Amino acid sequence: MRFRATVMSGAGIATSATQLDWFRSTVLAVGGFDPVPGTLNLRVEDEASWNRLLLESGTVLVPPTQKNCCALLLGVRIGLDGGFTRDGIVVRPLTAGYAPSQVEVVAGVHLRSEFGLRDGDRVQLQVEALPGPRWVQAPPRGGAGATASGRLTERIALRGADLPLEAFWVATDDGVMVAILGGRPHLGAVAQAVPRPSLVDPQRRSSTSSVLTLPVHKDDVAARMAAELLAVRLGQNVAVAAGIHVGPAGQFKLGPEELESVLEGVRRLAERVAEAAPGGRCRNT
Repeated sequence: MRFRATVMSGAGIATSATQLDWFRSTVLAVGGFDPVPGTLNLRVEDEASWNRLLLESGTVLVPPTQKNCCALLLGVRIGLDGGFTRDGIVVRPLTAGYAPSQVEVVAGVHLRSEFGLRDGDRVQLQVEALPGPRWVQAPPRGGAGATASGRLTERIALRGADLPLEAFWVATDDGVMVAILGGRPHLGAVAQAVPRPSLVDPQRRSSTSSVLTLPVHKDDVAARMAAELLAVRLGQNVAVAAGIHVGPAGQFKLGPEELESVLEGVRRLAERVAEAAPGGRCRNT
């Protein structure tokens, strides 16, 4: 069967999930290619027929841990009006709130670049059911991106001396806990963020956060930013404790540009934690 679909932007959270070792090895086994990071996001025109075909012909992917959701896989060839030139696999996470018309395709090449695609362009999909059993068990998890805890470092260039930042994170059954420390480590603020659909676009992920700040401390800005970023990227509940102090105790003399540099360093650390922590766009939240 053939389907027409329109290119659209995704939420930007599939990059880390598609690079998990167990996911890559599964795609290589059933599809014959190593997927590049991310997916091509499409909106299919005949969503009723598409979803019926997914249920009838899709292969169920069972992840190696209950912290990740199952997904339906369907082989496709993708192309423009000139013909079908690239093999791919459709990945449909079996999670609540997934749009019935949304299609995500992984491939061995970056499809947007390969075809020069932009949002609004139209492509064709030719369905080719994957060979083998109707369900596959992903191999045990392992390698980068699937560990249960970790430590990352970052250095911020300030006037006089560099500021070392550290992030310690632990993945739990209920979410991810993170500590971000720098300079003179202390407990300045704690932020908790919970992922939710965006109020502007329900197909995109946002978050709601709450913050507790110790008196006279200002670490709440860094803690909230990191918690919200991680909740959106991982699709999990996140708690971030932050304590960053530059200079000796009692000295608070950072200029606006230096404060921006510190916050940018915290953002980079949070992005790296999102890449290192177990991918979670399908997790229960």
